Amino acid sequence: MTRLVARPGVVAAGAWSSAYLVLCATGQRFSTQYLDIAWQLIPKETLRADPLGSVWHLHIQPPLWNLIVGGVLAWSPLPDSFSLQIVQFVFSVVAVGLLGALLGRLFPRPLVGAAVATVAMLDPQVLAGAFTPTYELATTCGLIAIVWLVVAQPRSPSVTLIGLAVVGTAVAMTRTVFHPVWLVLLLGTAWWWLRRSVEHRVVVCAASVPLIAIGGWMVKNDVMFDRLTLSTWSGMNLQRAVVPVATDDDLASWAATGGISEITAAYPSGFVSYSAYEPYVGGCVPEHHNAANANLTRTGPEALPNFNADCYLPIFDIAGDDAKWVIVHHPSLYIRGRWWAMRAWIMEAPAPLLRTSHLYDALRPIYRVAQVGIPATLPSIRIGDRPWGDVDVPEHLSLLQALATLLVIGAGARAAIRRLRRRASSQWIHVEVVAALIVGWNLVVGVLF
Repeated sequence: MTRLVARPGVVAAGAWSSAYLVLCATGQRFSTQYLDIAWQLIPKETLRADPLGSVWHLHIQPPLWNLIVGGVLAWSPLPDSFSLQIVQFVFSVVAVGLLGALLGRLFPRPLVGAAVATVAMLDPQVLAGAFTPTYELATTCGLIAIVWLVVAQPRSPSVTLIGLAVVGTAVAMTRTVFHPVWLVLLLGTAWWWLRRSVEHRVVVCAASVPLIAIGGWMVKNDVMFDRLTLSTWSGMNLQRAVVPVATDDDLASWAATGGISEITAAYPSGFVSYSAYEPYVGGCVPEHHNAANANLTRTGPEALPNFNADCYLPIFDIAGDDAKWVIVHHPSLYIRGRWWAMRAWIMEAPAPLLRTSHLYDALRPIYRVAQVGIPATLPSIRIGDRPWGDVDVPEHLSLLQALATLLVIGAGARAAIRRLRRRASSQWIHVEVVAALIVGWNLVVGVLF
């Protein structure tokens, strides 16, 4: 195992860590501001007071990232900012180390792979996650580990299959984009190429990992909240991806004829305080007494909504039903919104909401050129009373990211077809298929939903 991650992985991790320390020395700071505004998280003080109990009452997201953040807030003896910075640093180092080890086996000269991994992880859009407590780096680390397992196949095929089950389950329990269906496809693919090398009991053991973890969590949600789900993926997330493209006149007309609810007509982007919904659905008495569900707002001067409050569950259902109605009855609007999402998917991410060093600021134009960032505009999203497309927002779209995405998906599809026709036996064919499954799923889900 040590040999598999040795030289290129250690070199990549060391180089990235050195650059990270230079950024810190030149003024880059870690910020916990995201904890106060992230709707995916249980309110910060609730997590701190009762991390296990509050996460048990979570329904809006998979539990793993909330559990990590809550555990750090409750049990770390160090300040919140420093503790969470260590967490993000560890995920970053593991990710770049595994990526270096993976690419070191791809390039004829392993150190070239280490250099490519370091450069990729020093992208300012990736670095932003190292200085903000979001789940993106944790997810990235898990996805790289999945591909590394496919490439390295440490010790035995049995370890590979069980490792994929464990890491894939962790990813699905962290980020809603990677739905259980994706995990089934991943493990099904792994089983197909390892089926002659693993025993039946190993397959059962691997399958039991997501079945117990994810299935158990979904059953818990069904018992506690009457919804056999992993998250609210098809609620307000779907609504804000579909409905905001419509005009105010369209929304009013659809609501008048009963196509959509008055709630969606009034708040097409969703995600507003419960008091805004009360005129339409009336007051609400929470069914659960845990603060994670009972408190409608977060602590703090802005009193932001706590979307994990169980009073929001009927609102999520209404939002999802209305979004599906718009998709079925007005597909042209849905397609128009997907074209916007396709461009946004390859758009340069904004700078982090915290103090940045001069070195970090200098990296942004360098990477913009390296990624062939093309100046473009995107229609603005709905904000407040402003309609969708009110102004054209200047952005940079990465041509390199677009081409790389298509190449990865195309190579994976070609490899899968050749493998099914028994026309290829390259050791990289499984890597291409799994990489395409990760990138393709992320693209399709990110654009369609």
